[in-house]
Amino acid sequence: SNAYFYLYGDLEPLACLQHIHEDYLSHFTTSDELPVIRETACLEKGNILQDTYAVSEENGESGTYLAYALKVGKCTDPERIMALQILSYVLLESNASPLKNALMEAGICEETEGWFDSSTYEMVFSIVAKNADPEKMNQFIEIIDQECERLISQGMPEDLLQSALRKYDFLLREEDYGSTPKGLIYCTRLMKRWLHGESPYDSLRMIKTIESLKKGSKERYFETLLETIFLHNKEKCYVIFTPEKGKKIKELKVFQEQMKETYAKMTAADFDQIRIDAEKLDIFQKHIDSPEVLAQIPLLEISEIDKMPKITNYSNIGFSNGNPLLHVPLESNGILYLKLFFDTSAIPQEWIPYTGLLAELLGKLDTEKYTYQQLPTIKNQIFGGLSFHNTTFNKNAAEYRAFLSVKMKFLKDQEDDAFAVLEEILLHTNFDMIENVKKIIKSAKIKGENELQNNAHYYAIFYSGSNLFPALQIEEQTSGIRYYRFLCDIDKQLEKDAAPVIQKLKETAEIIFHKQNMEAAVGCNHEDFIRMKTKLETFPMPEKDFPSANYDFKLHPQKTAFTNTNEIVYNITSFDFKQNGIPYHGKYQVLRTIINLEYLWNKIRVQGGAYGCGCKFTQSGFAYFYSYRDPNLKETYDIYQTLADEIVNFKADKREMTKYILGTINELDQPKTNMDKLNAAIGKFYKGVSDESLIAQRLEILRTTDEDIRQ
Repeated sequence: SNAYFYLYGDLEPLACLQHIHEDYLSHFTTSDELPVIRETACLEKGNILQDTYAVSEENGESGTYLAYALKVGKCTDPERIMALQILSYVLLESNASPLKNALMEAGICEETEGWFDSSTYEMVFSIVAKNADPEKMNQFIEIIDQECERLISQGMPEDLLQSALRKYDFLLREEDYGSTPKGLIYCTRLMKRWLHGESPYDSLRMIKTIESLKKGSKERYFETLLETIFLHNKEKCYVIFTPEKGKKIKELKVFQEQMKETYAKMTAADFDQIRIDAEKLDIFQKHIDSPEVLAQIPLLEISEIDKMPKITNYSNIGFSNGNPLLHVPLESNGILYLKLFFDTSAIPQEWIPYTGLLAELLGKLDTEKYTYQQLPTIKNQIFGGLSFHNTTFNKNAAEYRAFLSVKMKFLKDQEDDAFAVLEEILLHTNFDMIENVKKIIKSAKIKGENELQNNAHYYAIFYSGSNLFPALQIEEQTSGIRYYRFLCDIDKQLEKDAAPVIQKLKETAEIIFHKQNMEAAVGCNHEDFIRMKTKLETFPMPEKDFPSANYDFKLHPQKTAFTNTNEIVYNITSFDFKQNGIPYHGKYQVLRTIINLEYLWNKIRVQGGAYGCGCKFTQSGFAYFYSYRDPNLKETYDIYQTLADEIVNFKADKREMTKYILGTINELDQPKTNMDKLNAAIGKFYKGVSDESLIAQRLEILRTTDEDIRQ
């Protein structure tokens, strides 16, 4: 009676419902004693709370966080959820955001963010100041209240509000959720109402909701929301969160003392029970289901799998100067997808991190036409997305290319505006606005600190691979751990003498952005592509040319550790298997499935207690193993080290091999968004992957045997 069932996809609903009824629901009796989640009292209403977080002794970068937190309504209101997401962006998350600028200009903090949690019945919104001055808490509260009063009285910044609404409208209509399945997104949305006794359907009517908010924006909807939720809301409290060196050691000592006391009170019977429970857990974790049980799970036959991969087609039409211009045919409802690639091989080796810094600043810094505050609004009015990245493609360790890339999407009726803004950013960014450069770099540094804490496995994978592959060394220096350290150095350098940094930025932009250096890929229909080709051919870039620099990274394998104060670690090991004369083969994808599901999952996650783990083998020869939020260090590396000894003895019958092959194909055949398709075509072109090789690899996967895995 307390269960909720959600079906999504191309399936037979009645057959599913019959299965749920016969094999599950019919075994239970109906109950009216269902849990009800009720509203709670705000016990710390109006209080300023203080606490500390642990930092290591050598960590001199961590700063104070200030938070202004409020209860903001129930998660059963989809309009309020979307409105608060938009309000958070308008107030705090762009360079034009009035509350962000008010707090930073008053010297309260170096960065702000809105933290909005709609996952619980009573939603919470926090205005967070990062790297803040703890002595300015009262001023922090006062500025927020005053700025809210001003915005309620004078009105929200109209251009910024409308651009935010347009941004969300574009995202909702495009429905590109990256690697997250749409069905899962819809499920989490509708549960917000359904779990609390409301009809789930309104949670899915997102276009209706955004249209309502657009209309409401003309009738002071957001000003009223600000007045209700922020200004007159009594259910709020405030937090000062400061770094404390040595806190982790103190906590550990307290914990150890508690354990000693507990241990001293334990009886022989207690110890016996712990031993019995541990043995039961060990048996349960290592238990393998019998063939009879496994046979109950229905499987497709290999013969039922399509032998042809889902290939993304493209044509290299080429620019008139011979540079690549790819067209990827897409049905995209009038949305144009464009990626520009500017080769960075002429940048001197010691300047490589400056291409990362350039990507950080472009689109955020002042230009000749637009100020630092105006640009976010202009971008949202025209683009569904505009971003700058450092990108590499490698066929193997020796053959690679590195680019500064521009990723953009926009509606075809705004094509002229999109190219005008792109020209303004690429050719007329004002790097001499030093105070704004400082703000952007401080913000990037804080973002990097958070990423290094929460997604350290990504950074560790690239760092590990950067000691083997030149392409990954470049990625590391432009977006990895080395780049983060470069940002910290640049932050200090700008305070001492900004001129050398600004000069190198200007020269880096001059070397990269010119006609001979531009390559492109376009995703759209044929008619739109003809027009886009003309636009790109006539795009007013300087006519220059620079010789390629000679890079010598002196790469060699390294064993490296980085410390933080977390109680978990991220364990990475990587290889270049092509260096050992081993060619890439489709069967490595099945090997990956087997290692992930049978070895790493069971040993590192189930038995070891890590939150995640996995491995990957790429066509360039780069292979890696990782664990995520892992309580173990040496034990995990021992598992990596002994994997080969276990796989040498791998055995699987036909049914088991079918299961592994299906798991591999399932991952390859997941639905792709339009941007996924564009990226797939770009990857094929720059990595030199032919359709024939993709077909061959799929057949290799379908024909993989347990003997192949042992080999």
